[in-house]
Formats: sequence, structure tokens, C-alpha cells
Amino acid sequence: MSMSEPTARPELKDSSKLRNIAKRNTQSTLLAYAVPVLMYSGFVVLAGYTATPYSVFVLIYAITAAYIVVSMWVIGRMRSFTYESGGPLLFSQLIYWLVSSHIWMFLLEEGRTFGLAFALFMLVYTFAYGTWIVAVILNALIVVGYLSVSYIAIHHYHQSGSMVRELLAIAAYLPVSIMVGRVGSKLAMRKRNMKRLLTKQEQTQKQLEETLKKLAKAASTDELTGLLNRREMNSQLTYEHQKLMRHKGRASIIILDLDHFKQINDTYGHGCGDHVLQTVANTLKDGFRSLDFVARWGGEEFLVLMPDTPISEAHQVAQRVLKSISLTLIAYEHHAMHVTSSAGIAELNGETDVKDALHQADECLYQAKEAGRNRVFCATCNEQQGKLS
Repeated sequence: MSMSEPTARPELKDSSKLRNIAKRNTQSTLLAYAVPVLMYSGFVVLAGYTATPYSVFVLIYAITAAYIVVSMWVIGRMRSFTYESGGPLLFSQLIYWLVSSHIWMFLLEEGRTFGLAFALFMLVYTFAYGTWIVAVILNALIVVGYLSVSYIAIHHYHQSGSMVRELLAIAAYLPVSIMVGRVGSKLAMRKRNMKRLLTKQEQTQKQLEETLKKLAKAASTDELTGLLNRREMNSQLTYEHQKLMRHKGRASIIILDLDHFKQINDTYGHGCGDHVLQTVANTLKDGFRSLDFVARWGGEEFLVLMPDTPISEAHQVAQRVLKSISLTLIAYEHHAMHVTSSAGIAELNGETDVKDALHQADECLYQAKEAGRNRVFCATCNEQQGKLS
């Protein structure tokens, strides 16, 4: 039978798309760090709020850039990229952000309070990927980290400021951060719902495609043998004939009929007859090329269309297949038997009508039956058409 087309692999395309999104999102963190670390740090240095050289803040940003480059390299090295792959990457970015932001705010000294507000801008990026619980956890980590940094800076490194002012800054920070967290949580919920909807849509689409394939296969194949049915074979014959009319060439048609099949049904029952048909169908599938079309033409009769095949070559193949059928031992329940078949061959070309070619093959089949069965007949073959040995 004809070979089926290779199936597509849409998951590769999806993986590439998700990988590109992850790369763009990771690159955008450079901007999220650039605004507070480079711009605000420069302002703090110029205003004299910190004795830390500006080069230290530039170094912090350089380390961040190196971290982003490593993240991009890791994303590129992944063989496949899915939604689940983004989780570990986001977690890594969060950890890095929490550590680096607290070091940065410690170095800001007197400008640390407003640095907390800029840290919020950096956090906005992460809220879009989190949930309400994630927002609460992040805020708790920021608060604890900020108060710890402030305490160490004021009491151990004797930086100017007071814990009261830092607590007031936290009190002002939390409402804004929680509001951002709520908005981010809603965005994340919408994103997850959209993802869930798209996933269901993809699943429905795949189920629909599979159903359509099954329906198409059911409409074109014989239920018992799995071969093409008569309607599908008629379509293939018409298509092949139109192709021959345009490009000239020739094809061969083989009509094959089992010998004394009625006796099998009468003696062993129709269940045995069905088993015989299935066994013969499997032999036909193995005996012909993948580009040939094999169909159950009706009852115990089969039809084979061999494109681009001269009738002499089809004759040799048919003899080999008929011999294979006769040598196959068919076992059914407690019975074992051999069956034979007869075949007639005709040529199909651009000048021959399909009905005429089928009629000619059928006439040759009739002659093979009359000559004693278990043989192949074709009107234009030069080979001897004797009984198969």
C-alpha cells in the first residue's frame, strides 16, 4: 500500500518560540537593573549621600550583565524549552536580584531609603510572573533584608540614619509594593488562564485532527482487511489515469481472486473465511511495493494498481505473490489449510479508459480460472502462463 506522509513535529516550533521569549525577558532585566543601579547610584554619588565610588556601582552592573550573559547561554544550550523550563530560570533571577539589591542599598548609605523605591521598580518585572503568594513572600524577604541591611549599616558601620526612619520607609513601601503585587498577581492569573485556554485549544485541535484522520481512514479503507476499499481505489485509478493522460506512461492493474473461497465459508464458517481474507491481505501488503495501491475490490477479490510499471514486470510480481499466497499455512482454530488464487493483468495508459482496462483484467482473470486456477493471465504477456509450481 502507499506510504503515509511523515508526521510534523510542532513541539520543535513551540520550543523555539518559548526559547526566544525567555531570551527577550532575560535581556529586559538589563534595563530593569540599569535604571536604578546606574542612574540613581550616579545621583547619590553626585549628591554626596555616599562615599562609595561610582565605579563600584558600575562593577555591580557589570556583574549583573555577566550573569545575564550566562543565563542567555544556558537558555541557548537547552535542547528543548517548555513553560516549565522558565521556573528555575526565574527563581535564579529572583535570588540574584534579592542578593544584589540588598548589597546595592547597603552601599547607597544615606541614599538607601529612596533606593528601596527603585528596588520596587526592579521587582515589578518579577511580579508579572508570580502569584499573590509569591508577591507576599518577596515583600517579606525585601522587608527583612532591608531592615537587616539598615541595622548593620547604622549600628555596625556607623552610617547616618535611624531605624525609625527606615521603618517609616518600609511603611510607605509596603502599600505601594502590595498594590503592584496585586496587579502583578492578576496579570499572572490572566496569563495562566490564557495558557490553560491555549493548551486546551491545542488539545482539542489535536483530537479533532486525529478524529478527522480516523474518519478519513475509515472512509478509505476496508474494515476487515485494512486495505483500501473500492471507493478509494476508484479515486486512485482516476487520478493515475489523469496523470498518464498528461505525462504519458503506463501502469498495470492486477485483479486477484481466491480460488474455491465459497467452499471455505461453507465448510469452516464465515469466521474462517474472514481470517483467510485477513491473512491474504497481509501477504499482499508484504508482496507489493510501498508505492503500489492494494484494495479489497469485493468479496474475495482484490485489485492492485502498480504505477509506472510495465505489464511484463507486473506479471512477474503477480506470479511471486500468488506463489507466496499458496505457500502460506493458514491456521484457524483446529484447522490448517492452504489457499490459492488466480489473477488477471491489464495495462492502463493515457489512451485506455479505466473501465476498459478493468474489463480486460477481469477477462484475463476469467481465463486464468478456466485454465485451472492458481495462475496469472495477461493478454499482452510473452511469458508462458502456466500453473504456478
